[in-house]
Amino acid sequence: MTATSPHPAMLSTRLEDILVAEFRAYGELVACSRQERAFLTQADVTPLTTLLEQKERIVDELNQLERRRQVTLREWAGNPAQPLTLADLLPLLDPDLAERVSRLREGILVMVERERELARGNRLLASAALERTEAMRTFLVNLSAPLEGYRPPGAPTSASLAASLTAERWA
Repeated sequence: MTATSPHPAMLSTRLEDILVAEFRAYGELVACSRQERAFLTQADVTPLTTLLEQKERIVDELNQLERRRQVTLREWAGNPAQPLTLADLLPLLDPDLAERVSRLREGILVMVERERELARGNRLLASAALERTEAMRTFLVNLSAPLEGYRPPGAPTSASLAASLTAERWA
C-alpha cells in the first residue's frame, strides 16, 4: 500500500458499501426484468418504454459502481499491474469482513445469473412478438391486395384499360 492510500479500514468500509449498493442495484434490475416480462406477455408497450428507461439508469449506476469497486481494489493492492479481484482479496481480510464480502459477492453473482436468464427470456418474448406482428402485417397486406388474374365480371383487362386511358388522354 502506498503512503497516499487510504487506511485499510476505510477501504474495507468503502468496498462493503459499494458491494451492498451493487447487490441492491442488481435486485432492482431483476425486479424490472420481471416487470418487463409481464409487460411483454401482455403486449403493453407504454409502460414497457418507461421501464426500459429505468433499466438503462440502473445499468448506468451498476457501471459506475463497478468502476468505483475496481478503483477501491486497485487502491487496496497499491495499483498493481494485475488488478486484484474480490476472490484474491478475501484471504487478506479480517474473517468477519471476509465472510460479509464473500456473501455479498455470492449474492451478486446469483443476481447476475438471474438477470441473464430473465434477459434471455425477455429477448425471446420480444422477438416472438415482433415475428407475430410482422406475420400479421404481411397477412393484412396480402389480404387487401387483389388476387393475380382476378377481375370482376365485365371489368376491362389491364391491356384494354391501358389502351382506353391512352386513347382518352389524346382525344
